[in-house]
Parts: sequence; structure tokens; C-alpha cells
Amino acid sequence: TDLMNLTAMFSQLNDADFASAVQTNLNARLWMRYFAVGSLMNYGETALFNGIGDDYALYRGIKDPRFVLIGHDFDTIFGQGDTTSGYPIDTNSSPFIMMTPPSTGGPNVPLLRRLMTNETFVPTFYSELLNLADTIFSPAQLNPLFDQMLNGWGPSANTINTMKTYAANRRARILAQI
Repeated sequence: TDLMNLTAMFSQLNDADFASAVQTNLNARLWMRYFAVGSLMNYGETALFNGIGDDYALYRGIKDPRFVLIGHDFDTIFGQGDTTSGYPIDTNSSPFIMMTPPSTGGPNVPLLRRLMTNETFVPTFYSELLNLADTIFSPAQLNPLFDQMLNGWGPSANTINTMKTYAANRRARILAQI
């Protein structure tokens, strides 16, 4: 019934009851953080990050029964990866890539539009974008992480520097659009 309530919330409730149902059925702040992370990385595969119902999991706890999104398959991010064709490799793409996936020409998960344009939750999305841009996606924090995690085993120093530049440009573009 919990999953049925979640899906009914997106598709069957009237606008007056939607925001309250969202806050009952899912952790809205963590959903907005999920989408903000995907936007800042410019996640480049099929995933809920960019409006396609793929490469994510739902978790529902016992103490807090609200659903949380969990992303996976992070091999096409920061302008690198194996399936960037048609996906937002350009740092100028909208932070709202989940509403119009580039490869499909339209939303595969159209009910996300209801959540991502709702006046109750849009400020939370922007807040998460700003918070992440000022913390873990800032060059001061992200660049050392790239070095720590990638140097010596995978991509070349040139590729790592390209990722750093990409991340900084994407961050600047997101901040300019807010």
C-alpha cells in the first residue's frame, strides 16, 4: 500500500492535497537533493536524475516511512563516460533536466513535472542546489576529492583536470540560472 499511495499521490490527487501528500509519502528535501546532485554532475545516462525511469532505487524506512531516492550507475558524469550521446554533456543545460530528457525530446516520467514545478518544493530544490554548489561541489572541496579518488589508478591527469574544469563550469552555470 505504501508504493500505491506514492504513485496515487503523483497521479490522482488534486493540487490542493498534493503538497501535503508529498510530505507524507516522501522525504521532499532528500528528493530535491537527489535531483540537485544529478543536475550539478550533469548526470549523463538514463536515470530519474534526468527524467527517465531508470538507474535509481526507492528506500522506505521503518522509523521514517517516507520514500527516499537512491541513485546509482555514476559512470557518465562531469562530461565523462561511455554513453554521453544525446545527454547533457553541455554545461549549459537547465538544472531541470529531469523534466525534459535530452535524448527523448520529452519527459519519460511526466509526473516529475508536478513535483519539480510545485511552489512548495521549487524553493527547496534551489536551496539544495545552492547548498551543494557552496559546499561539496565547490572547487575547494570537489577538486581534492577528484585527486584523491582518481589519481593513480584510472583517468589521466589531463582527464581529471578536464573534469575539474567541467564541474566548475557546470556549477557556475547552475548558479547563474538560479
